[in-house]
Amino acid sequence: MEGFGAFREATTVDFADADLFALQGPTGSGKSTVIDAICFALYGNVPRYDDQRLVGAAMSSHAMETKVRLRFELGGRTYDVVRVVRRTSGANSKVSTREARLEEVDGAVLAGREGELRGAVEELLGLTFDDFTRCVVLPQGAFARFLHDRPADRQALLVRLLDLGIYGRMLQRSNTRAGELERQGAFVDGRLASLPDASPERIAELAVAVAELVPVEAALAATMPELVSLAAALADIDAQVAAIEASLTALARIEMPAGVAELAEHLGGARLRQSAAEAEHAAAGASLDRAAAALAAAPDRAVLQATLDRWERHAKGTAVIAELRHQADAADRAVVDFEHRAEQAEATAASARAAAEQARTEHLAHALAGELRPGEDCPVCRQRVTTVPSISAPPALDAARRGADRAADEAKRAGGAVDGARREAAGLAGRLHRAVELLEELSADLAGTDPPVTLSARLADVAALAGAADAARGDEQVARRRAVEARAALDALVAEGERHRSRFHAQRDGVVGLGPPAPAGTLAETWQELSDWARPQAAVLAKQRGDLLERRQGRVEEMSASRRSLSERLEHVGIETAGAPVESWPRLVERERDRRERRHVDAVDAVGLRAELVAEREQLGIERSVAVELARQLKADRFQRWLVTETLVTLADRASLRLAAMTGDRFSLDLAASGEFSVIDHHEGDERRPVRTLSGGETFQASLALALALSDHLVELSGRRGHSLESIFLDEGFGTLDAESLDAVATAIESLHHDGRMVGIVTHVAALAERMPVRFVVSRGARTAIVERVTA
Repeated sequence: MEGFGAFREATTVDFADADLFALQGPTGSGKSTVIDAICFALYGNVPRYDDQRLVGAAMSSHAMETKVRLRFELGGRTYDVVRVVRRTSGANSKVSTREARLEEVDGAVLAGREGELRGAVEELLGLTFDDFTRCVVLPQGAFARFLHDRPADRQALLVRLLDLGIYGRMLQRSNTRAGELERQGAFVDGRLASLPDASPERIAELAVAVAELVPVEAALAATMPELVSLAAALADIDAQVAAIEASLTALARIEMPAGVAELAEHLGGARLRQSAAEAEHAAAGASLDRAAAALAAAPDRAVLQATLDRWERHAKGTAVIAELRHQADAADRAVVDFEHRAEQAEATAASARAAAEQARTEHLAHALAGELRPGEDCPVCRQRVTTVPSISAPPALDAARRGADRAADEAKRAGGAVDGARREAAGLAGRLHRAVELLEELSADLAGTDPPVTLSARLADVAALAGAADAARGDEQVARRRAVEARAALDALVAEGERHRSRFHAQRDGVVGLGPPAPAGTLAETWQELSDWARPQAAVLAKQRGDLLERRQGRVEEMSASRRSLSERLEHVGIETAGAPVESWPRLVERERDRRERRHVDAVDAVGLRAELVAEREQLGIERSVAVELARQLKADRFQRWLVTETLVTLADRASLRLAAMTGDRFSLDLAASGEFSVIDHHEGDERRPVRTLSGGETFQASLALALALSDHLVELSGRRGHSLESIFLDEGFGTLDAESLDAVATAIESLHHDGRMVGIVTHVAALAERMPVRFVVSRGARTAIVERVTA
């Protein structure tokens, strides 16, 4: 197990050689999960959920995958059954089976996918999931189910175990067999109806029909060579006529097109025009080459223009420097003027500050009053001030302060003006310095170059040479276009001549078998000669065609007479020849002979076959009557009900023996006429009462006794007579028993071990677990449940 319930990590539990054992551990440790895993591996269900769709609940929390593998022995063979279930991630996760298989170890695969596995397990074990949890694995919450089941549910279980469905299958098979026999009888009736009339008179009549074909076959053998010869002669005449008609068609197509005679003259003029255009183009090309050479030998126009541009920048730079010097001188004078004004403003501000200080000194009492606070001491007389006197500021003091503030503002503005003038003067000085440096660099670069006047003259000469080259290039392009047009016109006339020549040869080749005259002279001359030859040749061929058609008509009449005579003989014996070619008539006669001979043979064979079919039909009727009667007898189900009732009585008797042993002969079980189980209390005067009146511990003992009886005789009950399931797992109710009852139950369980079966119990009762020779102690670790095997 891995990712299954409490077993988050891979865990192996090995029951080998543990015939009697206990799965022991505290509640919630994972004991029952081991039993759940066995059921899950086999059936894909967990007993406590009882719904295959809820199998995801058996997965470990947060596990994305669950793997369970069960290895078990059955009938001396070892099998593996494996299931792997995965959960998708996300909020809406889903659980799906990724692997499901049942295979014999070192043997064949019995099921390889989920849809096959459950059916294969049920077929192998002979038990459904519900049967398994009633007879082999008795899980928590379902221990007393068989005891308390409704009679109908118990009957359904026993019908499966006893395989009483075989009677239903026998009924179905009988009906099916009756239907098959009825269909076979109908088929035989149909064959009898289809048999031909097999009387001696009919057989003699069919023999005569075969014999009358003999003279027809003789006539056909004598006439067919003549018909074949005539057909060959007609085919030869038709081939000759077709050849003549093809030659006549070719002769009729011989005709010289209009314009062939004038084509030679047009070609001569086109060749003269093409030669003149080529000469004109060559002259224009030479002129272009001379103009291009002169332009290539001239100075580089771009270099001349670049030098002249630098001279122009030099002149502009000289003018800019003169202007910058004038502006710099004006800026220096402005700095001196603003500095003088700032000095005057600062002197005025100093005088205003002195006047304000003098006025303040004269009015100190007013200033002191502004600093007094009620409740504090006066700084002059050290007396506590109760109220602050209200003294208005003298007008002279306010006027002095305002004058001082205005003078300070004026001095500040004058200082700002000085700073602005100095910055402007510095900027102009920097610009002048950079302009002088650039002009000096440009002067050094122009040293040794031609003056602007010379450069302008040389540029004009180069421009004239470029204009002459452009004009020569234009003349060359015009001449080239004329030469191309003249060549195209000549090529078109040449192509037209080739088309006329090809057409001529095509017309001549069409009649070459008739011996036309050989081409000589110009195209127009040879074409005219061929046309003059074709006319009399066509008249000769037309005469030959008329003679051949006359001969053909005679052969057709001769062949029609022979065909008509032979066709009448064939139709006289019933062979239709209309629409069939003559060469197929022998096959028609052969098929007719086969048909008549086959009918004759069938009639002879039908005499014996009819007797065989009549006997077969009688036997099918007898067998169908048996099948119908068996189906009628099997419709009654009283025998099936009697078998179920007898089985339940037997189970109740055997369970009573075990229950008496566990309860000190106090209780025994009985089956009421209603099909319900009842308990007989021998300590209460053999009182009979329903099993639902038993206490929890008593119910457990009764359920255990019945479960053990059912498990004891599982294979004996099974109509399949399959393999013995020599295991039982009990997971219920031991904690409800008192010490005496627990001892009796333990003794009963230990007795099962002596019967040669494997018995496992699931319990947290230490006293019971310690009586078992093998214990599998289940505990919860930090992440996963742990199983430890302990041997007494």
